[in-house]
Amino acid sequence: MDALAHYLILSPAGRELYVNPAGADSLAVDVCWGPVPALEFIRSQDPTDHLSDDVWCQAGALIDIDEQRLLLFSNNMTAVERTAYLHLTRALWLGWTVRWAPNRLGDLIDAAGFEQEGLITAFTWETAVADEARLTPAVDFISPVTVATLHQDSGRTEVFASSALLVDLLARGPALAEDPDARGGSVEVTIGRPRAGVHLEVETRALWYWSDDVTLGLDDALRERWPGWMVRDLGLGSDDDSLAVHVELAEDAFRLVETDPDDALRSLVDELVQSTMADEDGEKKRAALARALTAIGKTEL
Repeated sequence: MDALAHYLILSPAGRELYVNPAGADSLAVDVCWGPVPALEFIRSQDPTDHLSDDVWCQAGALIDIDEQRLLLFSNNMTAVERTAYLHLTRALWLGWTVRWAPNRLGDLIDAAGFEQEGLITAFTWETAVADEARLTPAVDFISPVTVATLHQDSGRTEVFASSALLVDLLARGPALAEDPDARGGSVEVTIGRPRAGVHLEVETRALWYWSDDVTLGLDDALRERWPGWMVRDLGLGSDDDSLAVHVELAEDAFRLVETDPDDALRSLVDELVQSTMADEDGEKKRAALARALTAIGKTEL
């Protein structure tokens, strides 16, 4: 599948829509440099009157000229990389609002005034494979697909790992908390960053969840699947790290092996510099990058 990217511009003249069938991998770098270079880049892409759906569209950016805001997403950026990226990009887009789109394409088309019907995949339990979703006690230095923490009646918070997707685990409903496998989990375990997580307070029947994969409609579906349980999505906002909130809810029962934010920023800077080498405006862009790094106190990486 191509890594397709969409670009939208809102201006007094109207709404402009562009596409690059292979632009998702480089979108973050392409629009990082500030409003003028980003507008020039976007308008050099293929104009279109058709939006691809959220299965095909893997990255996107919207520039609202009147409101002076950039809204963007990329499906291939981790939370640590995203934080470093936003920190630097805001320094390059001085005076503009730069925001991550937590609902990805859904947020962009809402901001641009498109109808979502046919563009956003509706949630359904039919694709879940609950029978194969199992919990095992977490062990040090694994990177599970999903991390599950259960605060038991005993007062212990235990940590479990799963190779299943979040929706597959949650499709089991309250039986997940009652499963004999959901006993004897780990405490004080160190793991690599998972893609999703769930925290269950068994006695008070409360469920918190988060996922790096957007699943629109899951919140309402969970209330039907988990009757009598309080359900909360930890996707608190575009700049919030839901996993950090999960660690707090779990009372530090697990720790994370994370990429150093400076390492993520260093990799981003290297990628940005490389992208300027064959650019006629490369020297100007590298000077802007140096000023932005000074502005965020990162002159030595």
